[in-house]
Amino acid sequence: MREMEKPKVTVLISTYNRPQYLGEAIESVVAQTFRNWELIILNDGGVNVQAVVDKFADPRLIYVDDTRNRGAAYRWNRGLEMARGEYVAYLGDDDVFYPHHLELLAQALDEHPEAALAYSDLYGVSSVADKSGRRYVLDKRVSVSRGFNREFMFHYNHVLHVSLMHRLEAARRVGGFDEKVKVLIEWSLNRRLAFIYDFHHVEAPTGEYHMAVFKSDRISVRERRDSESYRHNLRKIRCNFPPEPWDKLRRVDMLYPVDEWGENLNKHLMEIIDNFDYPFHIYLINNGTGRTLKEIRASLGRLLELKNIRIVNLPQRQANPLMACRLAAKASNADYFFLASPRLAAAKQPKRLFATF
Repeated sequence: MREMEKPKVTVLISTYNRPQYLGEAIESVVAQTFRNWELIILNDGGVNVQAVVDKFADPRLIYVDDTRNRGAAYRWNRGLEMARGEYVAYLGDDDVFYPHHLELLAQALDEHPEAALAYSDLYGVSSVADKSGRRYVLDKRVSVSRGFNREFMFHYNHVLHVSLMHRLEAARRVGGFDEKVKVLIEWSLNRRLAFIYDFHHVEAPTGEYHMAVFKSDRISVRERRDSESYRHNLRKIRCNFPPEPWDKLRRVDMLYPVDEWGENLNKHLMEIIDNFDYPFHIYLINNGTGRTLKEIRASLGRLLELKNIRIVNLPQRQANPLMACRLAAKASNADYFFLASPRLAAAKQPKRLFATF
């Protein structure tokens, strides 16, 4: 099967315990006007859906079964490893493409070589299901329709996985999906792509994204129920950057002299990360506090999961915080520095603070 003609587009579906909808999703790929594709269906530890796949008897369908639940980010990364297409598209196991989806997006990437990602408009469909799993549509409206704006992408994901297609090599360059992120996993990829590439908006609805009104089984819905866990998940996305150089972005480093480590500092760091959209590294300057690196790391706790935090250990205390910042800046290659202190009221600052260079 893998020796067939190399496809132009690879479509990935990660599926988990929704065999009643998976067939419709696969059918929407098989019905595409664009024919040069492969579809990789990755079972994420749910009920085996080999029988659903076999019904199509299409050699372009590749099924990968696994009895362990690892999450869609893991599955999609495995799909990126397997993909043979120049372009990659994604489909939820209960969502559908319209017949022209792959054709329009592949054409957009062909015609716009400067763009690594093309995306279309998308209908959000609200529905309820009976005990058999049959869905009844309550509402259908365009929920994704926005021209590309890099600064807004740093604030909010306006390109959902069902509506996008990207170049395979671009995703590999930025590191694929962050497997430690459980919610908004496509944002974890889109945000990093925006450091380096442009996106192209195709102004046409080409698919449907289903949203259950009651008792949704979507991970994105379940994970939001723990508000602090959800906010920390967003911080992981905001603080994960692709390898440099960044073709579309200036590097900003925040220099923060620390005189006392502890919970107050941690809360302030979370406030800063939650309220500034522009990507930046945070250099925490241990300004002669007498705390060892081991003690500092223990004090920061799970903030160390955030990949943009650096610790600079000064050998002796600098009475002037500006001098501490100057010494710490030697460890950075930033284009700009932002000097912070415990008096910085991040929640009162404009989110676009760094976006006007």
